Amino acid sequence: MNCSKCKNPIGENATVCGWCGEVLYTKNVVYNTKLEVKTSFNPLNYLFLFCSPVVEINGEKHRSSWGTQTFNLPEGEYNITIYIPYLSWKRCGENSITVNVVAGKTTKISFRAPHTVFSKGSIKVL
Repeated sequence: MNCSKCKNPIGENATVCGWCGEVLYTKNVVYNTKLEVKTSFNPLNYLFLFCSPVVEINGEKHRSSWGTQTFNLPEGEYNITIYIPYLSWKRCGENSITVNVVAGKTTKISFRAPHTVFSKGSIKVL
């Protein structure tokens, strides 16, 4: 693969040309580092079934579903925020955690929705 600006050879997963500094946009980059997020709630709060949790990774929102979701990410430190848009509460149960994602490994996080809409959800690294 060659840079479109200076025509020098670059690596397949490069995001910036080392010769001229041109920012490259590569599609379908696969990272061997994963972040696994498990979301759950107490079955007595069955109304949460009609809401989908939102996982924010460094401010970028990802609409999720209850259960386990996997995100492929480059290694680094990430601020993870999880909440549930529930009726008039836009960020019900919101809680955050900062995690280090290590190359070649899967970092697992668990989020449990709160028992009341006024409380924070429980979030922890497994």
